[in-house]
Amino acid sequence: MHKAALFSAFLTIAAVAPAIAHAEAGVTNPEANVIEGVVAEVGGEPVTMQEVMEDVRAELHKDGANHRGEPSATEMQRLYAKALDEHIRRKLVLAAYRASEMTLPEWMVDKRVSEIIDGRFGGDREKLLDEMARLRITYAEWRAQMEENMILLAMRQMNVDKNVHIGPAAVRDYYRAHEAEFVRESGVRLFLIRIKRRDGETPEAHATRAAALRTRVDHEPFEEIARYFSDDPSSKKGGDWGWLKPEENLREELVEALAKLSVGETSPLVETSAGFYILRKEGEREAGLQPIEAVRDEIDATLRKEESERLFREWTDGLRAKSDIRILRPTL
Repeated sequence: MHKAALFSAFLTIAAVAPAIAHAEAGVTNPEANVIEGVVAEVGGEPVTMQEVMEDVRAELHKDGANHRGEPSATEMQRLYAKALDEHIRRKLVLAAYRASEMTLPEWMVDKRVSEIIDGRFGGDREKLLDEMARLRITYAEWRAQMEENMILLAMRQMNVDKNVHIGPAAVRDYYRAHEAEFVRESGVRLFLIRIKRRDGETPEAHATRAAALRTRVDHEPFEEIARYFSDDPSSKKGGDWGWLKPEENLREELVEALAKLSVGETSPLVETSAGFYILRKEGEREAGLQPIEAVRDEIDATLRKEESERLFREWTDGLRAKSDIRILRPTL
């Protein structure tokens, strides 16, 4: 393993470090359903039941719509086996890093810490420490987890991602084999702000407040106004309703108002019995098969992800064949 190549990977990771999400927010409360015990050993390094089950819980919460109620025993076993395998591969990569005798420079970790404090905590280090206290994890533990994730990304880039190559023929073949995926319905891309009448607010005061927000929309980003002032659930996404068929998803008054807008236009206030609305038509499309030019980047990203995962498993399978691994609890 070439040290220069690994250092170059570290530099790249430092440049794109915002992608390292687990080190920032992937920490869970260690008192939540803690299960003690070692379930595997990789070169003498333990994999604990606690860390495996934390990943299982994270997977269950990631797509709650598919896990209503209690998951089945079969589903739990599938998630457990997946999480255990991922932790084993993680240990293998970290062992390969240690064998490389390369060290992640402290200044890169410090730089990432500063970026997180600036980006997520408004430059206030005390807010970061308060968050650590809430999660009941020490700053040193959190920093070590972040550093570990940076190492994993750098090792993956050097040994896997740099070897991913997707040619035009592969994109064309995927497009032809998956044409049904690229047939789209007609629809409109909608952003929306809803201004409900507050308790005790007179109709006149309600109308005045709504008109003031409509004026602000002409001078400030629509998404920001929606995020802070809209009473619609979409406010968390800046008012983004995504692509939809207006007649199937909206009140009649909104359908009529939206039909009058050109792409990029914002409506005047639309009054309904549910409150005032401000609409923005962000896009409009016809039904039919999208041309390959329109979905080339999407296909390329899909193929790169699949190939990266294949090469990662191939690489770590090779590491596994040369490592001493003991699986102490293969099933729940």
